[in-house]
Amino acid sequence: MKNKKLFGIVGGTTLSLVLVAILGISYATYSETLEITGSGTVHPAKWDIGFSDQQVQITKESATSGYETDITEGTANADGTSLSISNAALKRPGDSITYTFEVENKGDFDAILQTANITLTCNDKQEECSKLIKVSLLDNTDSVLAESDASTKYNNGDTSHKLIHSSSTKETFKLKIEYKKDTSTEATGLATEDITIDEFGATLTYEQSEA
Repeated sequence: MKNKKLFGIVGGTTLSLVLVAILGISYATYSETLEITGSGTVHPAKWDIGFSDQQVQITKESATSGYETDITEGTANADGTSLSISNAALKRPGDSITYTFEVENKGDFDAILQTANITLTCNDKQEECSKLIKVSLLDNTDSVLAESDASTKYNNGDTSHKLIHSSSTKETFKLKIEYKKDTSTEATGLATEDITIDEFGATLTYEQSEA
């Protein structure tokens, strides 16, 4: 009897050892590391919106035929993001001077005209100046974008005023200063002495176009 029990214990012990060995093999794991490599280049890019090199065209008109010589068109010079006008002079109601210029996209991004505002400053006689003089910004279809005596200003990012970068596109604008026609010939509607216009012009703001 003793021998049988001993054999049973030994057999049981041997069986247990075999099971442990099998379970140990079932927990073995494998691993592998994968790598991705590459190379590339970032090319330079620029934002470049400004006035084109084309000379500013100046046109003067008089409400009275033959009196255009009384209008002084002055000079206009465009350079980069600045266009300066000097020595312009008007005399009679209906007189006007129009400066035609181009804005060009020389950069690497599409751009769109976001806002346009008009400036008209006469420090000594601002009220009289605003009554007699009007400054307007027009696009290439002669649609008015902004005026000195209008409460509404261009501020909508109209896609018709978008400059595509890929073809170095340009858009033509006109800045017009005029002696208002509706001032009549009454003394109250005419300048009795020189009115100095300290500044007139327009501010055009372009932004990158995502569309």
